Amino acid sequence: MMMRPAWLSLALLAALAACADAPPPVTAAPEPVIYVAPPAVVEAPPPPAPVVTPPPVLRFAGHVASYKSLAEAEAAWPRLAERVPALKTANRRYVEVDLGGQRGKVVRLLVGGFPDRAEALAYCRSLRGSALYCAPHDLPAG
Repeated sequence: MMMRPAWLSLALLAALAACADAPPPVTAAPEPVIYVAPPAVVEAPPPPAPVVTPPPVLRFAGHVASYKSLAEAEAAWPRLAERVPALKTANRRYVEVDLGGQRGKVVRLLVGGFPDRAEALAYCRSLRGSALYCAPHDLPAG
């Protein structure tokens, strides 16, 4: 058996003790595991509902003539529309009105349709340029 010098044993013990106090060797940390969630399915929002603006309430028209009966008013319309071409495309209504007393009932011919009296008046002024009587008139309800 071979004998070691005492100093060698002491040196070996000191080296071993130094190693025991030394921090553990640095090892590379394992790569972290990253989980990526699949992209969420995002549905496109529905398109906005179209804005529906209700048509204006037509409360006025232009009163262009009065007749004794509906038949007389309807018979006069083609001649009136021929005389004033702007009337050919106008909406027309025949409204029976009781003027009372000896005047009795008449059928008024109303043309156009407007939400307010000012627009009806402007329309009537344009027709008056064709030498046609026209006055704003309330439209009957309904």
